[in-house]
Amino acid sequence: MLKAQLQYLLRKDSLVLTNKGLRRIGDLSDNREEDSFSELLGVKVISGIDNEWKCAMDFYYGGKKRTMRIVTKNGFTVEGTPNHKIKVMSNDGSISFKRLDKLQVDDYCPIVFDTQLFGNIIKLPSTEQSNYGNSKVLRIPEVLTERLSNLLGIIVAGGNYGGNDSVVVTHSDKKILFELNSVFQKEFNVSGSIVLDPRTDSVHKLTINSRNLVKWMQNIADIRRGAANKVIPSIILNSTKENIAAFLSGLFFDGYLVQNSYQGTKFGICLDSESIIRDLQILFANLCIISNIVRKYNSEYDKYYHEILVYGDSLFKLKDLIVLREDYKQIILTNINTVKSNNDHLGLPEFVTEYVSEAVQESDKSMNSFIDKTGNYRVRTNVYRGDRMKLDDVLAAFEYFGYGKNNRFVDIVERLKSNRCYLFQKIVEIKESEAEVFDIYVPDGNAFVANGLINHNTVNLTDCVQT
Repeated sequence: MLKAQLQYLLRKDSLVLTNKGLRRIGDLSDNREEDSFSELLGVKVISGIDNEWKCAMDFYYGGKKRTMRIVTKNGFTVEGTPNHKIKVMSNDGSISFKRLDKLQVDDYCPIVFDTQLFGNIIKLPSTEQSNYGNSKVLRIPEVLTERLSNLLGIIVAGGNYGGNDSVVVTHSDKKILFELNSVFQKEFNVSGSIVLDPRTDSVHKLTINSRNLVKWMQNIADIRRGAANKVIPSIILNSTKENIAAFLSGLFFDGYLVQNSYQGTKFGICLDSESIIRDLQILFANLCIISNIVRKYNSEYDKYYHEILVYGDSLFKLKDLIVLREDYKQIILTNINTVKSNNDHLGLPEFVTEYVSEAVQESDKSMNSFIDKTGNYRVRTNVYRGDRMKLDDVLAAFEYFGYGKNNRFVDIVERLKSNRCYLFQKIVEIKESEAEVFDIYVPDGNAFVANGLINHNTVNLTDCVQT
């Protein structure tokens, strides 16, 4: 009976926007009994752009299933069972749910962004320390602070483990490693040694010898071995905006800034971990920072890496959020005053531009007179080139040129106004895969935001329970 009813399922690392910050859907419950549900307590989600909290009542585990993986132009990704539903925009401007196996390349899905919803101060659990010979007893942090968040970001970006005995951080600037050593002393009451890395003449490494520190980093901070396996720690995803900003400042220890590129100044970070890059994009969207993910092939290692880029207007928002440790990077970031804005991802789908073009052609007013009155040259450029248009330009054009014959575009414009808070993303890739899948039940609204997209929840759970 459950299998017939519970059908809309997402893979376990999908990030759900909750009243406790961003949480991986698979972490909402420990239930791993296939085709079964468990009660959720105290979990609230939002179902769209209204930012109204809805109670998530139940959690469902579906086991391993065939999935569909959907990727948008900027890299937003959702993966779920073929009959899982997300919201997409139709050519009449309406937004409705559509199954993943019914989606097509070039369909548009709305992304919920600039929600500015975060978790709370994170109280850290106490951990039992083991007595390893003469090893020093750690000072275990009780609360996740901005300083500790920044340190975790640095370790995720450029740290690793020396077996089970030590935490190692490498960097070319010895001064920065001395500063990090001081932070370890203040947070954990341990310090290490800084030496030249024997593999190179320009890089130094800080080594903190402490099995208890390694244990804390793995069990509490969830900092995993191997660059490809690392994730953004859950304690960061669930935390405050201030702690998230501090973590990002540490993570971007590995980032770079490029000036005078074709997008203007841009910020990027390229990592072996696809998980971190994709989670970063969702974090950025929550902070109203629009980013782009690309895959880069490294011929030396014969493998692909993932890179996330921020440029245009979003770079100003990133600039106000983070502080970079390397002086030369911070100087570049601080002195950004002009950027080339890439607003294509802020535009409405191309079919809206076609509607504006039709309205212009059917009007007795000219484009030149529109420009004379408004001073707006963008509308002419976008209409002639068929580029995506921003909502304000669309509204200005319809107001001046009219709504076409028989006012046939009036309803579409009203729908566009009601959906003005979305970021519209074109689907560029659809692939079949397989994954463990999960879902939640939200009786009020039957929807929740995960990975920035609006997802339909599991349906008819109450009926199943009663049966």
